[in-house]
Formats: sequence, C-alpha cells, structure tokens
Amino acid sequence: KWLAGLYEKFYERSDLKRVREVLDCEAGDSPSVSALVRDEPAEFSDYLNFFEFVAVLGKSGQLRKQEIEDLFRYYLDCLENCRAVRNYIAEKGYEQLDRLLRERAMEK
Repeated sequence: KWLAGLYEKFYERSDLKRVREVLDCEAGDSPSVSALVRDEPAEFSDYLNFFEFVAVLGKSGQLRKQEIEDLFRYYLDCLENCRAVRNYIAEKGYEQLDRLLRERAMEK
C-alpha cells in the first residue's frame, strides 16, 4: 500500500508534474532546464528530494532496485541525461540520489 502511495505522490502532484515536463529526456539541457537549475524553485527541490527519498529507501532495502527501475526508470534516465541537473545533484548534497545515479551508470 505504501508503494502505491509513493507512486501516487510522484505522478499526481501537479508541482512535480511541471518539473517532470521540463526535465523530459527529449529536452536535454534546454533553456528551461538551465533556468530550473539556476533559479532553484521549490518544486525542483521537492522533485530531487523525492528521488533522494527513493534512493534512501533503496539503500535501506525497503525498495528493491528492480522496483525503483520499474517505477521510475525513465525519470532517473532524464536526471542522468541533463548534465546541468546531474552536476547540481552531485554538488548540492543529494548524496543518496547521486550514489543511485552513479550505480545505475556503472551497470549500463
């Protein structure tokens, strides 16, 4: 049940949806992505904090790696593919999300 709640939180919150749309993999490092990183709006922090939480759940064994991939693969790929966002994650203290993305990159 809590996994369904996690899914709903990510896919139903309109503020997270706006960030998802900006970070869509098709956009790459677009001007919209650059503005998101530069301006650091609250919904961007919420989005990254959501994935930091997912990474913590994965590290603690409460979420299996395959569950994370099944639910969020596309959006994690988008985070990896936007260089400005990837650098932001590494530099701004999202240690668990950074670790998760590095591990995913090594497995490819």
